[in-house]
Order: sequence, then structure tokens, then C-alpha cells
Amino acid sequence: MTFLNNVGFRKYAIQLVNFLEKEIYGDVGEFKKFLGQAVQNINKSAFKNAPLKSIAKDINTFKTLSIYGDHHNDPQQIKELEENCFCKYPDGFRDSVYFQ
Repeated sequence: MTFLNNVGFRKYAIQLVNFLEKEIYGDVGEFKKFLGQAVQNINKSAFKNAPLKSIAKDINTFKTLSIYGDHHNDPQQIKELEENCFCKYPDGFRDSVYFQ
């Protein structure tokens, strides 16, 4: 994921994160809802509706991947993205020459 961001293929990294979120939690944006459910009802059926339950139960796995998703308004996630990719957002994430 870091490689995709650093070589100018950030749009593909975002699409990959969205795809994985759909496959694991059912739709884009569901991870945050799922995380809220899991924290509140950890011993109940919080994982009942997750398509890939075995992956969904390990919340840290997708939390790590979600850093590479689309974060226009979240300064904390942008900071983590910059730290993981060793460059500043948005200047360090310009599109590859293949998109020009």
C-alpha cells in the first residue's frame, strides 16, 4: 500500500481499500459503524453480519489498511498516512506520469 502511494498510484490504493472494506464489512463506510458496534457489543453479535467474519473480527487488520484510504478531512489519518509513506500530503502523493 505504501508503494502504491509513493509511486503515484494513490487512486488505486484508495480503490483497493474501498474494495477490501466492501468485501470484509459489506460496503464502503461500514468499518466505522462496525467498529462502533464492536466496541459497544463486543460479546454480542457485533460480527454477525460481516461477510468475512474471520477477518472482520480482527479490527486492527483493517484499521491498519484504512490509513491508506481516502482522508480529505481527517487530520489524524492524514498524519498517519504521511508517517507510513514518508512524505507530505497532498504534495507527496501526486499522480503518476501515466495519468497525465
